[in-house]
Amino acid sequence: MKSGKGVASAGLVAAIASTLCCIGPLLAAVAGAGSLVSTFGWVAPLRPYLIGASILLLGYAWWLRLRPQKVDECGCEVAPKRGFLGSTAFLGIVTALGVVLTAFPLYASWFVPSKAPTAQVAGQISRAEVEVKGMTCPTCEMHVSAELQKVRGVVEAVAYYTEDRAVVTYDPSIVRIEAIMAAVDSSGYEAVSSHILENAQ
Repeated sequence: MKSGKGVASAGLVAAIASTLCCIGPLLAAVAGAGSLVSTFGWVAPLRPYLIGASILLLGYAWWLRLRPQKVDECGCEVAPKRGFLGSTAFLGIVTALGVVLTAFPLYASWFVPSKAPTAQVAGQISRAEVEVKGMTCPTCEMHVSAELQKVRGVVEAVAYYTEDRAVVTYDPSIVRIEAIMAAVDSSGYEAVSSHILENAQ
C-alpha cells in the first residue's frame, strides 16, 4: 500500500496548497503582515485545479484501499501487512483534513477579529470607492476591510472581491483619500484608483 499512502499524501498536499491564497490574507489580518498576501497570491488562479487534483488523488487512494484483495493459489485472500499509515483510519483522517482545508474560505471569517462599533463622528462624512487589485476570495475582503478600518478617521469599510473594490466611509477632516489608498497598498493589495461617491452628511 505504499502507493496508496503516497497518493493520499499527495491529495492532502494539493488540498493544503489550494488554501494558501486564503490562509495568507487571514494570517496577514491577524499578524498585521501584508507581505504574506503577495507571498501566496500566485496560488489563487490554480485553486480550482488544486482542488480537483486533491479530489482525484484522494478518490484514487480510496479505490486502492477498497479494491478487492489479491488471492493466492488456494483462493485465499492475501492480507497485506499494513501499519497505521496504510490503514483506513489514516486515509479517513487525511480525507477529512482535505475537506476541512478545501472548505476554508467558507469559515475563514470565524478567525478574523471583529472591530468594535465605531462611535459617531461629528463633522462631514464622505464615501469613496477604491478599486482594489489582487482580491481573490472572501478572506481577501476581510483582510482589506480590517486594514482600512484601522485607519484613523475611517468610519466604515467594506470590500467586495467579486467587484474588485472597497467602499469606505470616512471623515475627510481627519484622513485623506491618499492615506486610505496607502492602507490598501500596505495590506498587500493594490489600490488602483479612487473616486468620491457622495457626502454622507
